[in-house]
Amino acid sequence: MPYILVVRMPEYDLDPPRFAQKALDLLFSRWDVMESMIMIGVSEVDRVSRLSEGQFHLFSQDGVTFLDRFMYYLLVKLPIELLDGFLKTLAAKLVKKVNDADFKLVLDRLVRSAVRIFALLNVSPYYPHNPTRRTA
Repeated sequence: MPYILVVRMPEYDLDPPRFAQKALDLLFSRWDVMESMIMIGVSEVDRVSRLSEGQFHLFSQDGVTFLDRFMYYLLVKLPIELLDGFLKTLAAKLVKKVNDADFKLVLDRLVRSAVRIFALLNVSPYYPHNPTRRTA
């Protein structure tokens, strides 16, 4: 005997793109959320063991797939206003934690991801080299 499942969907007056933009604005205004997103997939490197600089950077690249995907969408697909909010929160935290080692690790990961995305976009034959910049 087949069962019929009735799902009642709530009615909202917010259209999805506007709702998503408001949600991202809210998330990008909180440093703890941004830090968690940037550090997704990072395994703790044993700080006691002596690693060469190359080994340290190799071990610190865990989970970059998620970060690179996010960075691609942030730089290429999302509106400029969201990138601006992201950078404002990052700059405000940089002023407060200029000498913090954990902040430096997060910032290094973010910069390396941005460099990887820019390099990929510049050498990829499939990406148009004169893209029109998106607006809100």
